Amino acid sequence: MAGGARLLRDGGWGGVLARAVAEPPAGIEAWLATHTRPLKADSGSRVGLLQLRGDTCCLKLYRSRGGVRALAFRLGIGRGVRSFDRALELAAAGIRVPEPRACLLVPGGMLLLTEGLPASRDLRALWTSGAGVADWTGLLDAAGRALAGLHASGFAHGDCKWGNLLWSGGEICFVDLDAVHRARGDGARSMRDLARFTLDAEELALPLALYRGFIGSYAMAAQRQPEELSRSILPSLDRLRRRHLAKYGPPVGHRLLEPAGPRSRDARCAPRRRIAQR
Repeated sequence: MAGGARLLRDGGWGGVLARAVAEPPAGIEAWLATHTRPLKADSGSRVGLLQLRGDTCCLKLYRSRGGVRALAFRLGIGRGVRSFDRALELAAAGIRVPEPRACLLVPGGMLLLTEGLPASRDLRALWTSGAGVADWTGLLDAAGRALAGLHASGFAHGDCKWGNLLWSGGEICFVDLDAVHRARGDGARSMRDLARFTLDAEELALPLALYRGFIGSYAMAAQRQPEELSRSILPSLDRLRRRHLAKYGPPVGHRLLEPAGPRSRDARCAPRRRIAQR
């Protein structure tokens, strides 16, 4: 294939993507900087929006960084391939995810092309910006029902932070799918999803009333009692709190779940602080 690219997965877009990235002598990072609108980047990946076939796509580069990861990529093993495959499985189960379009091995890493959702924003960005949502009660109700639907379909997200839930066209769309696993609806992996969502809610100082609404929506969809559900979340949540304390230091925000249940004092008056993505 052109430019040393090798097609790993194809939803009908692999050829056009391979031709598009065959241009640059300076490498894939330089090409991304020139041809995509950046969305986010970290040490292991870079994401941007790209126009192909007159349509908006999302293009994510998983950097190989040499060593074992580079070998795994050459063998067709990696986060991009897993994300593509999990997206197909979730879509077949009726879960809203961006359409997977192609996965390509290129010098420097692995590219994953998916449907672009240019009008969407993730929940963290919506909350920290303080704009764009007139009804957070309705949005969190949708999030609770969407997460319950994911678990009822036999899957857990694996990294259910607010940045991985998009609000798009009036519904929740799950992204960053490489950690998705099969799971029981009431199993440990499902509770860890809820714990990860709760940890972000605590760090973002979500008012208690809104959080209780989210728990109530999930519980109703999952046919569980909110109090029993909260008790099931706590063990995973406590482990995540300790891990984040060791990694990031004392938390900001406030706690929404305690061993005796949610605190009775509504935290709506607590100051909201913009915090770094964790």
